[in-house]
Amino acid sequence: MKLLINFLFLLLIPLTEAIKAIASKNPELVETYYSKGIYPWIAKILSGFSGIFPFSLMEVLLIGVILYFFYRIITLVIAFKKRQWKVRGLQCLRMVIIFISMGYFLFTVLWSLNNYRIDVADSFDLKKNDISSEELTELYEQIIIKTNGLREQVNESEIGTADSTVKDIIYQAQKGYKNLAQEYPIFKGTYGKPKPLMFSFLQTSAGYSGVYFPYTAEPNFNKQAPIFSIPHTVCHEIAHQRGFASEDEANYLGFLACKYNDDVFFQYSGYLFVLRNLRSSIYEYDPQLADSMDTKLNEGIKRDIRYSHDFWTKKVNQQFSDLADKANDAYLKSNNQEEGILNYGKVIELIFADYLKNRTI
Repeated sequence: MKLLINFLFLLLIPLTEAIKAIASKNPELVETYYSKGIYPWIAKILSGFSGIFPFSLMEVLLIGVILYFFYRIITLVIAFKKRQWKVRGLQCLRMVIIFISMGYFLFTVLWSLNNYRIDVADSFDLKKNDISSEELTELYEQIIIKTNGLREQVNESEIGTADSTVKDIIYQAQKGYKNLAQEYPIFKGTYGKPKPLMFSFLQTSAGYSGVYFPYTAEPNFNKQAPIFSIPHTVCHEIAHQRGFASEDEANYLGFLACKYNDDVFFQYSGYLFVLRNLRSSIYEYDPQLADSMDTKLNEGIKRDIRYSHDFWTKKVNQQFSDLADKANDAYLKSNNQEEGILNYGKVIELIFADYLKNRTI
């Protein structure tokens, strides 16, 4: 009987691969029947349950898995001393098979199939075009003006950086998507709130700001990150919660949610995110131009950028960060995001396509 159960669990792996293969060739079916059909109910039910808990259920589950892992190691060591390692070894192997098979299958059906849905550019009627340096500069100038204006309206901390509270951010987080739903009905629905990570220092060391956990439908964020970056991070993770798996699309939708939020601090966070990405793009082809345009930034924005740079420079463990990047890159490439972590930076293509609609953003 146990052999049959093990065999059935093993079958989940090729079954999952078959589902992914079918999904990769049928984005319209995925969009219609999964991303817009089954998935929203999955996310609402899971986030409704996990939302009962004020803390990140993801962290509790991961701690449980780690403790169970150590428990199994201890039992193996004891069994080895008693010369019963074959029996215990087979039991451990069986548990590993079950854990990997079920984990992979559930990860795919609970969320990852969203990697194969129709692109946001097609769904939102955004036309991607090659971007000239002149057009990129024109867009950057508009973003500078908008961000300067928003920066003057936000509160400041004692050290002169844009300031808010984690509590306010959590409270306001879903409101941008609620407003966005008036123009894009796909965002309708009630989902669980984002949660700060208890072990935020781990993400800080890796250089990351947030993570979405499909098994509980929780958007988690690093509460140690510069406070003015958290609203966009939260909206990025909520985009994953809403079924948008691609990182560039989550970055773009995170910006839109910040833009449509009535809270000025959210708006500033979204525009600051775009501003910094645009500056990086301009710097790649004309460093002198990027530096010269810095003079147009108000002093508040400059302080925020310096603070963010100094924070990550001091806090990131480069070896840990490199390891995390490699793992994330492999994960993204295995889930239909061929450019891996470079996919994050492709958000500029979507921002520019949005800008081209009426030459404003």
